[in-house]
Amino acid sequence: MRDTPRYVCYCFEVDKATIVSAIKQHDLRDEDEIGSYTRAGCGCGTCKPDLRAILAELGVLPVPRASNLKPFPWLDPEELEPFID
Repeated sequence: MRDTPRYVCYCFEVDKATIVSAIKQHDLRDEDEIGSYTRAGCGCGTCKPDLRAILAELGVLPVPRASNLKPFPWLDPEELEPFID
């Protein structure tokens, strides 16, 4: 009897080998990019921590999210107030 693959994403039946291949072939950097190529993580989302773990196993550094970035991280927001109308 043939072994069934262990899926990382059960919503779309995506296994680890498919995800690793997509990461390497397309230089993917986060779980959203993985979803664009494989659909993994685009269903219920419970596999997203596993996708991040696979990226970490491969030594892929996460891309900072725009929502986490500040325009001038070295300045205190109060210092910017005089420049904002």
